[in-house]
Amino acid sequence: MKEKRKTVQTRVQGYKTIIVDDDPLNILLEQKIISEHFPQLNIVAKATGISDAIAAITVHSPELLLLDVNLGEREVFEIFNEVHCTAQIVFVSSEQKYALDAFRYDATDFVLKPYAKEVLVSAISKAVKRLEQQRQFYEMEHAYWTGNKRDFITISS
Repeated sequence: MKEKRKTVQTRVQGYKTIIVDDDPLNILLEQKIISEHFPQLNIVAKATGISDAIAAITVHSPELLLLDVNLGEREVFEIFNEVHCTAQIVFVSSEQKYALDAFRYDATDFVLKPYAKEVLVSAISKAVKRLEQQRQFYEMEHAYWTGNKRDFITISS
């Protein structure tokens, strides 16, 4: 009898990311930029409206949100009246007047449309760096409380 070998697939767990934009072409563009530059990001959902975005955020608890401010006749800020979210947020808008409001919602960055690819890459890089710093902090805190103390600490510079 032949012995069957079990193959174990390991999947690198990335930071859960949700893209919200009412223009499918913008979603595809952001998705392409993420796949080319950020293998540590895992796009778990895409939404084109407020209700879809709320549902996706509730289900997936993302660590990164890419949010277009104008979703048809509504503004993406309405989402935060419905759900509590601790994700890093990169707002994207064609109107600069929303920048101040975006930072009131603790935005990591605000990208003005139309944007150069490098601008969005820079904004997402900033969010990823913050996520990595948070993960390091939580790992050190967990190690401390579980008794697995290290003889060193890491400091980003």
